[in-house]
Amino acid sequence: MNDPPPPSVPSKLHVLIVDDVGINRLVSKELLVGFGCRVSEAADGKDAVDAVVREGFDVILMDVQMPRMDGAEATRIIRSKGVEIPIIGITAYVSPEQREVYLASGMNAVVTKPVNWNKLETLLKDIAGKKVDGLSDPEEPPPDVLQRLDIGMLDGLSQAMPADRLQALVKRALDEVRDALPKLKNAETDAARAKEAHYLVGMCANVGLIALRQFTKEAELAKSDADFAEAVDHITRELPASYDALSLYLKSKAQ
Repeated sequence: MNDPPPPSVPSKLHVLIVDDVGINRLVSKELLVGFGCRVSEAADGKDAVDAVVREGFDVILMDVQMPRMDGAEATRIIRSKGVEIPIIGITAYVSPEQREVYLASGMNAVVTKPVNWNKLETLLKDIAGKKVDGLSDPEEPPPDVLQRLDIGMLDGLSQAMPADRLQALVKRALDEVRDALPKLKNAETDAARAKEAHYLVGMCANVGLIALRQFTKEAELAKSDADFAEAVDHITRELPASYDALSLYLKSKAQ
């Protein structure tokens, strides 16, 4: 018998967003409302502690780096008050050692920015299904992958096509960048350079190659021969790293 589908995120799930950046709270709120959640906000850890004392929540999305009181300290205080609601830490970068520190503070899971909303939705569904004791800390791709690939875009593509097709698609883009490098290097005018680089910018953006998109954009906008040569050097050195990042990403998806 097939396992039942995971529960949807119910409209009664009350989420507290804790982040000192207003636009981050706004984006998170829009997405969570789209999931069917009810949302409250706090601008730092101190405000989060005060909010938890005043009212009840089903889950807290806790930014880690904040003024006045950071996310780990706020989590420790909340736990000291006997509050056991799930707390999901959110941070721009986390090493394995830092992750353990955040989990030790009382967080149930830690996700990295940019937030993979598919994974976050899965966590919220676990909470909605009362699987809090088994709430899994989602394993994030290695930092090298996060720096080079748009994980959210690739995760979306992976839902639309088999893994082998996704691999072939992104590898083809990498191969095209590699094969286009001689023509880009030998372009003799600024207009020719910009034209060749612009083609690569769009292609890299469409398959989530964010590091190569940045460097090809630098080549497109280069104002001097020195700037152009530096951008091309960045592309040349980035290519093998992006191939490796793709392999690591696909390996993580297969686990």
